[in-house]
Amino acid sequence: MGDVCIVCCDGLTGLPDAINVTWPQAIVQLCVVHLIRASLRYASKRYWAPLTRDLKLIYTAADEAAAAAALEDFAGTWEARYPAIVKLLRAHWAEFTPFLAFRACRRMRVA
Repeated sequence: MGDVCIVCCDGLTGLPDAINVTWPQAIVQLCVVHLIRASLRYASKRYWAPLTRDLKLIYTAADEAAAAAALEDFAGTWEARYPAIVKLLRAHWAEFTPFLAFRACRRMRVA
């Protein structure tokens, strides 16, 4: 069995525990797409575009501190209308942010 550094999963109950049993040193990461989809369940489709734009500022932040600041900005904008989304993000923060500990890959421009 090979080494596994990070495993991205959908938050299925028990899956992180099974991963940790199989690969004790692996980092378990909640899938960003699944978290966004779960967030949008609480919102009117009318607001999906601005919500996803503001959510993107969180998951594309340079590090966890910047992501936390973006979450606070998000909460300032959206918590009054959609408190359940902010609550969901905060509740899953520890499972959502592990990837932010890794340096961002820089994209190479092809001439």
